[in-house]
Amino acid sequence: MSAPFFRPERAPLRLAALLGAAALGAGAFALPAQAQPAEPEIAFDHPEVLEAGAGFSPATLDIEFGDDFEPDAHKVTAVLEWENQEEMHYGGVSTDDGFCGMDATYNTLSCIAHDADGSLHFELEYGALDAAQAGEWGYTLTVMVDDESVAVQEGVTEIVVPDHDGQYLHGGVDFDGVAPGDTAAVKPDVYQLDALPEDTAAVVVTLAGAEYLPHNLAFAQAVFDNCTELEYGDVACLVTDFEDAPGTGFTLSEPVPYLVNQNAPGPIEVCGCYYTVAAIDAETFESEYGGVFWDEGSDNLLGLVSTGATGEFGQPYAGAITISSTPNAYDLAVGDENIKGANGDEVDVTVKIENSESTWAPSFFDGPGSYALVGHLPKGTELVSVDDTDSYYCEDDADQYFRETTPAIEDVEGADFICIFAEFPALSETELDLTVEITDAKADAKGSLQLVAFGDTEYPGALDGDLSNNTADLTLNADGSGSGKLPKTGSSMTWILAGAAAALVLGVVLFVLTRRRKATAAE
Repeated sequence: MSAPFFRPERAPLRLAALLGAAALGAGAFALPAQAQPAEPEIAFDHPEVLEAGAGFSPATLDIEFGDDFEPDAHKVTAVLEWENQEEMHYGGVSTDDGFCGMDATYNTLSCIAHDADGSLHFELEYGALDAAQAGEWGYTLTVMVDDESVAVQEGVTEIVVPDHDGQYLHGGVDFDGVAPGDTAAVKPDVYQLDALPEDTAAVVVTLAGAEYLPHNLAFAQAVFDNCTELEYGDVACLVTDFEDAPGTGFTLSEPVPYLVNQNAPGPIEVCGCYYTVAAIDAETFESEYGGVFWDEGSDNLLGLVSTGATGEFGQPYAGAITISSTPNAYDLAVGDENIKGANGDEVDVTVKIENSESTWAPSFFDGPGSYALVGHLPKGTELVSVDDTDSYYCEDDADQYFRETTPAIEDVEGADFICIFAEFPALSETELDLTVEITDAKADAKGSLQLVAFGDTEYPGALDGDLSNNTADLTLNADGSGSGKLPKTGSSMTWILAGAAAALVLGVVLFVLTRRRKATAAE
């Protein structure tokens, strides 16, 4: 399944079709209703004009509740929606009071404060995408207490679109079924709109990587003498022997190879990439690229050649390079673990997660991660702690806010901990440490460990080649070695997170993370 071009913030939106079901299910786990406070005072200080493609602009939101608001007893949420919200994007900003960032469900900007005070200060970042349409667009700001609306503010923001001052329009190229380790021969066409500036010293062709997750799955190769590698794996090719012919189509003199990472999974879009063609003057040529760094008499130079096309085509700022891979599955597995000890013992348990294939399970989503391990402890044990590392983030069942974000766990009371992972490298083993207390050493009902890949039914799709080893037993004083050997064979996995709910986790666990950081800072 392909991803939309040039939209790094759109990855979570590919799951939006599934989220409606999850949102409906979430109501079953809502907190008991409480008397709502009076309407608060709202001060929303924001830019009146946004320029398309100019990045994020800052804004602030201050909310003041009256004396009837009980501090530390409510969750306060503010949601900013736009008439043209598909053309908006958002940053993430934390303050002492809470966090503001993208809500993956509807591409809105949400601010949230748990255990809120009566006086709240939020900072926001948002902007209009470069494809946004000019005009005045209405917005609605809704403030909610415990998910019940208490105030609504409406307004208008103007979006202006700057004039395109480039000389070229860009066509797009699409490659389907490129095997990991192979290359795609990229040779796009461009259309010259206007005459080049008189001080043009070179025409630079920039071939970039993916603008959104996952990154590092396909790269342009600098195989020509007048091409050079830039930051983040991009490639720039400098053409000094150029033709100035307004109203004419051009193409590259030779294809530029894009190499698909040999560990790339598939089938997925490995390269939602782009390219640009632009004229530069001598000062820019020297300062940005060091001038002529190649033998001008070389036979291995990339150029621009006329196609003879005269009809206008293409996009003004950049052209799309879309590359999709052939099937190449990873294989995540979790092994059985046996807790051994007597009543009152605190036992350390190491859970091992393995990716046994030479295929990377990469990060697909902005936010907390792309994979989850959900643990149900066996009877006769209680969770003492589960460790966090740079590789994963965990919460136990004591955190009510985390539990609110996972409404589709089949046995919500039995999910003792959930750990969220960004990625699993090829041929890797990840260890997760938890400590449990044995309360009844003779109990014989086993628990479970289950691995979940977010978006397996939508984007990015099912990429795990063997689901039978994604679930394992967690036992107490069971017979046998309890070695946790990998892989486990047996019955097919029972998915405990619906695809929609997994997407919902992506949209809101950021708030849990922020709340946790806030508490840590306060300590």
